[in-house]
Amino acid sequence: MRYAMAAAKPGGSGVIRKIELGAMSPSAEEVLIRHEAIGLNFLDIYIRNGAYPWPVDTDLVLGSEGAGVIEAVGNNVKGFAVGDRVGYTLANGAYASHRLIDADML
Repeated sequence: MRYAMAAAKPGGSGVIRKIELGAMSPSAEEVLIRHEAIGLNFLDIYIRNGAYPWPVDTDLVLGSEGAGVIEAVGNNVKGFAVGDRVGYTLANGAYASHRLIDADML
C-alpha cells in the first residue's frame, strides 16, 4: 500500500492524517521514488500551522525534502534508472511512501 501524511487545513499536528495513494505510474518525464528518508524542517511546520498561505483547496501532503530509490522511470528520462538512489528539495509532497517527480528536479 502506498500512503501519504496529509492535512486538509492548517493547524497543529492533530490535523495530519494518513491517506492511501492510488496507482502511480510516471509520465514520460517523471520517475517514481520510494522514499527511504524525508526531512522535517521549520518550513513544513510553518505551512502546516498556516503561517504561509495554504497552497491547495484539498488535502496537502507536506514535506519539502526527501530521498529514496527509483522504482519506475518514464520513457523520456535519461541519466536515471530503476534502483538509483536519489534526493531532492521541492515544495510539499515528501511526507509519503512514494512520489512522482520530474526527473530534472533530482
